[in-house]
Amino acid sequence: MTTKPKKAARRAERSRGQNADPVPPLSWWRNIRAEHFDSSIAKILREHISVVAMIGEPAWDAAVAGDAAVAIGLALRLNPDSSTPVIRDLIMTALLACAAEGDAAACLAMSHALRALPDAGRTEARLATSWLVRNFTKAARPKIERGNSR
Repeated sequence: MTTKPKKAARRAERSRGQNADPVPPLSWWRNIRAEHFDSSIAKILREHISVVAMIGEPAWDAAVAGDAAVAIGLALRLNPDSSTPVIRDLIMTALLACAAEGDAAACLAMSHALRALPDAGRTEARLATSWLVRNFTKAARPKIERGNSR
């Protein structure tokens, strides 16, 4: 069974041409909309980043293990002028895994981080909006299911 991010990655690959490299998991956070992520994808993401040790960042292991508060903190501390793209991809992938599991704060942090990218444009705005929509839809669902129209 093919996962939705893999389908989206294949679609992106086809649009770039046959010889293009597939979209690697560490860049899914900046290439694939929120509705394509779930807890099974979070597991794949964590497998990719669990083999990396971030020297000088004692909270990294907690972020990799799924501590959303730690992952959000790391993402909010990213400095676009001094952090490398690899560090940004690793931290944002840890945040993505938390958001994929449905953590509301992680979804909001994903949206914020995408809009705050130095060269953010239309694509990043659409991705950021997809995280907001996912968050709001999830928040509204329990009320709808109870028959509460407020």
